Amino acid sequence: RGFSDGMTVYNPGTIANNNISSLNEKTLKPAYTVSYDANGGTGDVASQTKCSGIDLTLASAGFTRTGYTLDGWATSANGAKVYELGGTYSANDDLLPLYAHWTAKTYTVTLNRQGATTGSESVTATYGADMRAITPPTMLCYTFGGYYTETEGGGTQDYKADGTSTRPWNIDEATTQS
Repeated sequence: RGFSDGMTVYNPGTIANNNISSLNEKTLKPAYTVSYDANGGTGDVASQTKCSGIDLTLASAGFTRTGYTLDGWATSANGAKVYELGGTYSANDDLLPLYAHWTAKTYTVTLNRQGATTGSESVTATYGADMRAITPPTMLCYTFGGYYTETEGGGTQDYKADGTSTRPWNIDEATTQS
């Protein structure tokens, strides 16, 4: 450790007869590392260094994940959101790591009733979650066979004839089912 008069740094034992009126001890504040984990997402967010006693502004973006929105930082992989994106970290300790906190996106799925006048017109789907049951359409002289991703019963079936879902929603956009 040394001392400074504002212009020169002096080591202990070297300041005899230099007529220095005051000395300022130079001390280093501890530094802490804050790192980030994508938690199922992709991309990179650089670790940050936090100096003791000085607030750190946390990363505000950097990771992406299909069907989800990054909405903050958690202290465990399955934990609740603790910090906002771009929020303030004030503690003086290593935080290894902060985990991306994801919220599943929701979509409006329009149901093409193909001439029927009854039944659900649309449903809200949440990415990765089972789709809600719908009211099947009815039309004179036709039997409803379900909703599919393509016309004429082509593609993947999303709803059975009874209006129940066949699988979790996994399309990252609003869409029309036929």
